[in-house]
Amino acid sequence: MKSLRSQISFNTVTSIAIISALIITLSIYVYEKLYIEFVSTEVNAIGENISVDLIDYINEPAGSFNQTEVLLRLDEYEYAETAYIFNSQGELLNVYIGQAGLKARAKPNAFER
Repeated sequence: MKSLRSQISFNTVTSIAIISALIITLSIYVYEKLYIEFVSTEVNAIGENISVDLIDYINEPAGSFNQTEVLLRLDEYEYAETAYIFNSQGELLNVYIGQAGLKARAKPNAFER
């Protein structure tokens, strides 16, 4: 038969372990949620800034230096995958594929997504 002291010790250690696991799980969940919110806000801001910067160069021929220069500003953002510049007729003028885009394309079935 177990003594009362060992039962109380076991219950205390178990309770502490369960509460610690719950706190860690909740912390990870909140961190992921905040990180996703931060990145999406930053991506939207980057998209708007680049769009404004491209207004002056949208009528230039496809692949012009100025368009490419604006797109290459995305290199400093590790999570920038791709960016496309289309004219008002929907024709592709320029494209950017970042490091994140290259990593995503290197995975199997990346083109199917």
